[in-house]
Amino acid sequence: MLLQNQVFNQRFNHMIILILFCFFIWQTKTLNRALDIGCAVGRSSFELAREFQEVIGIDYSQSFVDACDHMKNLGEKVYFIQEEGDLVTPLIAKVSSDIVSDNYRG
Repeated sequence: MLLQNQVFNQRFNHMIILILFCFFIWQTKTLNRALDIGCAVGRSSFELAREFQEVIGIDYSQSFVDACDHMKNLGEKVYFIQEEGDLVTPLIAKVSSDIVSDNYRG
């Protein structure tokens, strides 16, 4: 479990660094549109929506796109992690209130 968390944190940190780099490069330009290819459930797309006027997220998995649309419309999504056997833990993924969901199209 610890190794999974380390891999997730490395990927998450890489994503944040990449987003910050993009903002740094385009800081003097008008940020109109961003394209997030392979957006999964939209984590990076929602972060991009903080700065861009329009974000288009594309993913091959329709269930990921549906989950992202659910979070866009309702602001959160309940999901479950199977701990062991029938033991599951419910968790909630929330979209930060300062993100303009109208900027995102999945």
